[in-house]
Amino acid sequence: MNTKNIAILAIVTLIVVMIAAQFSSTTHAPEDHLAGQAFFPELLDQLKDVDSIHIQTATDDFTVEKKDDTWGLTSSHHYPVAMDKVSKVLNGMASFVLLEKKTANPALHPRLELMNVTTSDAKSSLIELKQAGNTVASALLGKTKVAKSDNTRTEIYLRKPAEDQTWLVMGTLNYFSKTSNEWLDKTISDIDAKRIRAVSITRIDMDAITISKQTESDTAYTLSDLPENAEVSEAYKLQNIASSLDGLNLDDVVPLEGFEFDDSAAQVVFNSFDGLEVTAKVMAKDGKHYLSLQAVAKSDNAEPIKAPAEADENKAGDPPKLEETTEQHDMRIAKEVEDFNQKVSQWVYLIPEYKYKNLLPKKEELFKLKEAVEESVDDADTDTSEKVEVPSVESSPASIENMPSISIPPATETAAPITQADFATMLKQAAERAKQQQLQNPQAAMAHPITAQNEKGETINLPDLFRQAAEKAKKEAEARKAEAQTQP
Repeated sequence: MNTKNIAILAIVTLIVVMIAAQFSSTTHAPEDHLAGQAFFPELLDQLKDVDSIHIQTATDDFTVEKKDDTWGLTSSHHYPVAMDKVSKVLNGMASFVLLEKKTANPALHPRLELMNVTTSDAKSSLIELKQAGNTVASALLGKTKVAKSDNTRTEIYLRKPAEDQTWLVMGTLNYFSKTSNEWLDKTISDIDAKRIRAVSITRIDMDAITISKQTESDTAYTLSDLPENAEVSEAYKLQNIASSLDGLNLDDVVPLEGFEFDDSAAQVVFNSFDGLEVTAKVMAKDGKHYLSLQAVAKSDNAEPIKAPAEADENKAGDPPKLEETTEQHDMRIAKEVEDFNQKVSQWVYLIPEYKYKNLLPKKEELFKLKEAVEESVDDADTDTSEKVEVPSVESSPASIENMPSISIPPATETAAPITQADFATMLKQAAERAKQQQLQNPQAAMAHPITAQNEKGETINLPDLFRQAAEKAKKEAEARKAEAQTQP
């Protein structure tokens, strides 16, 4: 290559380098300048004016609006939403800080999960913040990852809806609710179960149920109108009824206006110790469980709060109970009733099935018949008894292999024959009763020990022997049963 050609090549190379340098300067300098700045620079000052949040995904499309200082879900008749979800989205959008400019090629959008939400398989989420119908900020959010520089924040790929250019930003919006139902304020009622004095349940197709307790400190409720010789089967079932308004959450909600409870609806009335009465209507229909609530103040049931005695201090973590006057009490309950009704009186709630069952148990599920008192060994009629001969005791202590004679009542024409399994149960029960007699009256037991003599005149301990006999008889009965099943 001659000197002239080398000179020409050098000049061309210099021109290319200069052009490249100029291009690089004009395209990347602004990016370096923007890095670290807010993606929505004016949004922080506009947050207080935002009155609408629109969220759209491939599977849901809903709007949360602010009316009279209350945020509500438009698709659920403006039922209040959880304020923490509103704050999370508003502050999260305002927190976005630019990190890097990414691709503007639409073909690469799926890799960043930034396809349009109208695409059936899109994983993106569209968020639009508005004020008086005008869009204040909007973004299509895609793939996320933990921020490299701050693990309390998230790096998010996003783009503006009308643009192909994508960006990597960092912010606090690591997760937000993408379905409308998740936005609803789920809490219906949170009335402490300890306050409930009595609950009455009435419905057309079942027996009425009333449970109650005398004082707030009582640990268990009683069931009214128990059948003769019956007792509460499991105390927790009564407690579940009283706790129905404590932590009561909704699955969904519909307006009370236009909704009708039919004749199958039950009425559940809760009365508190301090004069609050809440009436619930409950109904199951088409696999769903509906509930409406209304509260009133009942001054005749009111018990103003009294300062606790030294011996009855509050549990650890409970706020101190301050004594209140009757007037203060009435004002407190009136305010509670007003706030409660303002929240619930216009709505019918769909509640979980387990809550419905706690509210409306069947009365027969709440009690059991007491076991009949067994006739004691001492009261048995020995004149008509039959003797069951067993081998005599050969050595002491007594063992199951050396059994004395034991008396049992004879079978009659109307009575079922006593099987060996029944006999084993009788022996075990007799042994337990004998043991309890010893524990309850040890002096009498010493004077009259529960023993017997076999035909050789040897003294044996009946409780121990009966217990052994019961176990042996049970095993033999099971062995014969198994043997009979194997025979043709």
